[in-house]
Amino acid sequence: MTLTNERKKQICVTIIAVFLVIFASVLYRYLKYQPHQVPKIRITTTTTTVKPQIIKYFEPKYEDGFIEFLPDPPSKKVVTKTEASQNTTRAVPKPGLDPSEGCLHCLCQTINGCQPVKCMKNYTCGIYEISKFYWIDGGRLTVNEENSPKYADEKGEVGDYLRCVNNEECARYTVIKYMQLYQRDCNNDGIIDCRDYIPLHLLGPKGCRSKPLAVYHKMRMKSCLLQ
Repeated sequence: MTLTNERKKQICVTIIAVFLVIFASVLYRYLKYQPHQVPKIRITTTTTTVKPQIIKYFEPKYEDGFIEFLPDPPSKKVVTKTEASQNTTRAVPKPGLDPSEGCLHCLCQTINGCQPVKCMKNYTCGIYEISKFYWIDGGRLTVNEENSPKYADEKGEVGDYLRCVNNEECARYTVIKYMQLYQRDCNNDGIIDCRDYIPLHLLGPKGCRSKPLAVYHKMRMKSCLLQ
């Protein structure tokens, strides 16, 4: 069969048209499904190191059994229940002023009627029944041997402890220093006073908030504070 020139042209045009359609279809699919490239963004962060502020407190100076209090550290603040809504605070008694002499008297009355307890191994003793660990926290105060002749033969740290807790003045200052170190609102009434100092002495800084006083201690304290 002989194809005429016109027929050949028609076939060529048809082939070219089919080729163009196929090429257009392929190009369309390529462009449609080509993944988009999102430019990468690099985020950098900087950190700033804040150095903690160091506050230096003045410590008491002890010399030859006498105690010299240096300037007081900044007093702590306790928010009272009634003042909390008003955003006001009540200051804790300043070190060196509390507990008062009256409070110390009620403390020894609560413990054992202010009767000195004989010192035995690993037991509390003196009118405030002070333990060795309590004495250490209270500043390891000491007195001269002539002021406590009963324990003059005891040497070293044990001797210092026994002579101090059995000397009324040294024991009193030990209690004051301990209270200043651990003072806290044990009964959560917003004020730190003798009703906090006595449980603090008997139960310790943690126990005074979580444990109740013994019934006889509570009765003695209440009776003394009412006087």
